[in-house]
Amino acid sequence: MKSLQKYLPIYFLFIFIIIIGFYVFYIKYNTISNIDMEYNKEIKLNNILKTKNYYDGFRKKCEVESVSVGCCLSSVNNAELVSSLIFNEKSLNDVICPDNFIPVMNKCEGSYQWCE
Repeated sequence: MKSLQKYLPIYFLFIFIIIIGFYVFYIKYNTISNIDMEYNKEIKLNNILKTKNYYDGFRKKCEVESVSVGCCLSSVNNAELVSSLIFNEKSLNDVICPDNFIPVMNKCEGSYQWCE
């Protein structure tokens, strides 16, 4: 009985270390999974948005709403060439692009903005 009491703190320490190890593994695994899920959501969203129908919708808007149809269509074509999302903001300062990309637009009235 005395030998069991002698090793009791070591058993508790061992069990405590195992529990902490499982906890750290669980936290790390869930963090990586959440990051992967967010990344996959972003990729799916971008793939859905940047289809032919996406750009065709903007082309139709150009023909109906734009002051300069040619400039508007050109901006949609340029955005499609780089598979960029199109922004409707009035100023390039209002467009927020991902890191290492800058907002651009044609230098004519009626142009959409996109990121390159």
